[in-house]
Amino acid sequence: MVPRTGFLIAMTAIFAAGATGGVADVLPSALDPYTRTPEHMAAVMTHVRPYMAAVPSCIAGTAKRIRLIPMGPIDFNPDGSLLRGRWREVIKVDGCATTGLFNVMTVTDTAGTVHVVGLLPGSTNASPELSRDGVGYAVSAAEGLAMRKGEPAGCAQINILDTVFTAYGEIINKVTVPGRDPRSWTEAWTVKVCATQVVVKMTFVPDATGTSIVASG
Repeated sequence: MVPRTGFLIAMTAIFAAGATGGVADVLPSALDPYTRTPEHMAAVMTHVRPYMAAVPSCIAGTAKRIRLIPMGPIDFNPDGSLLRGRWREVIKVDGCATTGLFNVMTVTDTAGTVHVVGLLPGSTNASPELSRDGVGYAVSAAEGLAMRKGEPAGCAQINILDTVFTAYGEIINKVTVPGRDPRSWTEAWTVKVCATQVVVKMTFVPDATGTSIVASG
């Protein structure tokens, strides 16, 4: 469950602190043992449990990591503590009415402090930064869709329950930010507005300065 304000504040704080760039070619041998320490696993589950509580039929005790994705250089101190790094872990929970995929990022800031942050759930193709930007668009569209279904205006409890990558689009913009896939793509984001659940279609189109976002019903 991602409250829009909490997600935006967390992402803004982390990226303002400075995140490492580039993707690691080889995972350091210390990474897997580090991510399996009780302390790190507890920090990851702190962000997974709220989703399990919000999504119907998720089976407690079934959470398991299915992917570990480097998002930049990762280095450890001789004692096994994290020096710097940024990676995403995909956690799968059985039985959920949604995809049951939950994403958690670990990142160090410029002072070397380690942050474990919950990202959007599901299979979104958007980076953490782009996801942060997309939340506002998704929430605005979801509020309109919910009102059409009879939800009163002014709901303060808006949560993104799931994201699903649906397909690449027909738009291919060859003038994009270096290293970025030039293809457009679409996703379906499930958003709960108080008592009303809606699905927002998200369209992402890379361009020369970044990626434009359109949210619709």
